[in-house]
Amino acid sequence: MYTDIHSHIIPEVDDGACNMEESLQLLETMAAQGITSLIATPHFYAEDNHLTPLQPSVVISKKFAELQEYVSAEQLPLIKLGRE
Repeated sequence: MYTDIHSHIIPEVDDGACNMEESLQLLETMAAQGITSLIATPHFYAEDNHLTPLQPSVVISKKFAELQEYVSAEQLPLIKLGRE
C-alpha cells in the first residue's frame, strides 16, 4: 500500500497524461505496483494564456471529475486533487 504524492495524471491539463486512455493506463500500472492512492498535482499558472485565476481551476476540476468517473468504475487507485 503506497501513496504517490506527485502525479500529472489528469488528462489534457499539463505535461502529464495526454488523454483519458493514457491516464487510465498509468493508473493501472500504478495499481500493479501497489499504489492504492495518489495526489494529482497539476501545474497551476493563472497567468497562462491571459486567463483569470478561476478559469484554470474550472478546467482542472472538470477533467478531474471526468477521471474520477472512470476510476470509480474500474476500482483504480483513489485520487485526491492537489496543485503544484
